[in-house]
Amino acid sequence: MAKSSYGKYLAELIGTFALVFIGTSVATWAGLLNVGLGAGWLAVSFAFGMTLMAVVYAIGPISGGHVNPAVTIAMAASGRMNRKDVAPYLVAQVVGAVIASAVLLLATQGIPGYSMAANGLGGNGTFALVAPNGAQAPVALATLLILEVVLTALLVFVIFSVTSRKSEHAPLAMGFALFMVHLVGVPLGSAGVNPARSLAPAVFQQGVALNNLWIFIIGPIIGGLAGWYIHKFISER
Repeated sequence: MAKSSYGKYLAELIGTFALVFIGTSVATWAGLLNVGLGAGWLAVSFAFGMTLMAVVYAIGPISGGHVNPAVTIAMAASGRMNRKDVAPYLVAQVVGAVIASAVLLLATQGIPGYSMAANGLGGNGTFALVAPNGAQAPVALATLLILEVVLTALLVFVIFSVTSRKSEHAPLAMGFALFMVHLVGVPLGSAGVNPARSLAPAVFQQGVALNNLWIFIIGPIIGGLAGWYIHKFISER
């Protein structure tokens, strides 16, 4: 295997680590510190979006800055990446995400008031915030699945659109797209739109996060393929 290939895979691991660690850390601290609903919602959205922007600027020239299995699978389906790189990319992304959650778990140990049951690790939920005081109500799993498909499709559509033009502003557009996706998804159980980001916290949280993990894996994969196809359909016409 070429030396440069290892560089791509390491870049994906580090990039996914950064995205998951920063995004889920902000989500965890916001809950632990009882940050107001609006402030926490905005902080989590900003953390994921701006971290993606920084990561793509940093590793985009090396690996493309996928940091998301849904993006990698869509890129492979489109023919825009070598298919022999797909499995190593996916492994690197999952490993980077799991390491991020493990580091976050270590960081929470010994913090007064923290408990895994109450605060989690920024994993995806199935409850919507339905009142200013943070009251929650369960969301239908079908609704969550549809949201994951639609939100990921929009994100991947943006990614394909801006990268196909080789725009120097592609990282900026991708970061803002993820920011907006989270503005919609966070109040409705959290926006996954990334199987690696959803898998890693669930491994440690267990319970509901693990039981409903399939939604946050299948939904983004379907959505990513849909986003690519929409871009393809439009660009060909």
